[in-house]
Amino acid sequence: MRALKFYKDKGLVLEEIPTPELKDGEALIKVKACSICGSDLRTIKGLKQVKKDGVILGHEVCGEVIDSRHPDVMIGSNVAVYPSLFCGKCSPCKKGYYNLCDNKLSLGNALDGGFAEYMVVPKGIIDVGGLVKVEALSHIACLTEPLACVIHSIETLLSLGNAENALILGAGPLGLMHLILLRQKIKDITIVDRHKDRLHKASSLYNSVERFESVEDLANQKAKFDLVFVCAFAAQEMNTILKLTNPKGKINLFAGGPWNVYARIIPNNIHYSEIILTGTHSTTPKDFRKAARTVSQLSEELEQIVTHKFPLEKFREAFKTYETRKGLKVVIIPNI
Repeated sequence: MRALKFYKDKGLVLEEIPTPELKDGEALIKVKACSICGSDLRTIKGLKQVKKDGVILGHEVCGEVIDSRHPDVMIGSNVAVYPSLFCGKCSPCKKGYYNLCDNKLSLGNALDGGFAEYMVVPKGIIDVGGLVKVEALSHIACLTEPLACVIHSIETLLSLGNAENALILGAGPLGLMHLILLRQKIKDITIVDRHKDRLHKASSLYNSVERFESVEDLANQKAKFDLVFVCAFAAQEMNTILKLTNPKGKINLFAGGPWNVYARIIPNNIHYSEIILTGTHSTTPKDFRKAARTVSQLSEELEQIVTHKFPLEKFREAFKTYETRKGLKVVIIPNI
């Protein structure tokens, strides 16, 4: 089979390798689609370290089960795959915070992922309900994982109290997914992005959304928000973001960034307004299963986010398209 591997010394290499054989409890899927994530790009640029040299990248993956050694998995099922294997023994796991597992092994980092024609799903992922049936076209079904991350983000903030309005910083794929889900719960939504084409896309998804090209423009309007979702790395804008947040408001740092970049904030902006500043990372198996149900219901909207599809052999063009922001969600289809 063909597989896109990442080596620390050689970078991305498309190789012909044997189709993996299954062990007891595992399943083999024929990969139908795997979308590119920002973490994939950070990996190939050396900004994120892999635990396995020569790992097959890709963790936003869906496919068809073609072989199974697990009693709960039926051959022929169309599935999406939860991206992580957790230990179940560390302190976060014992509290149910599986996405924060101290010993987590992730697809495309420690475990071979979905930029290949076939992929093994480990027993541990299947045992926690992480191989989920999904009813959507493959280029939409592979968005189950990022959609699950957005569900985790939104439900984390909404669990902290009611809200009348919301601000989304960043109109990339994940920011737009926040918009798609938030509009079902909150009508007054504002989105900020310096790219006009992305703001236009936001309007096509929700014509009532307010659009701005910078947080400074928004601050000049003296706007205030109950919920703020930071979906683009914004370390330098944190004090402005705090000023845009209502008393008792909540901010979620959804987007990651370089570890060596610091944010300088004025703590009193948090203290005197009792603002809750938090972050969310990845997703839980529970949210993943919810996303698998939701992705088919939102297929029409999610279709607008998938702007490019590439065969596996055009992986360099696919990553360049993603990096240069010529599109939104870029999907690799290994078995064209």
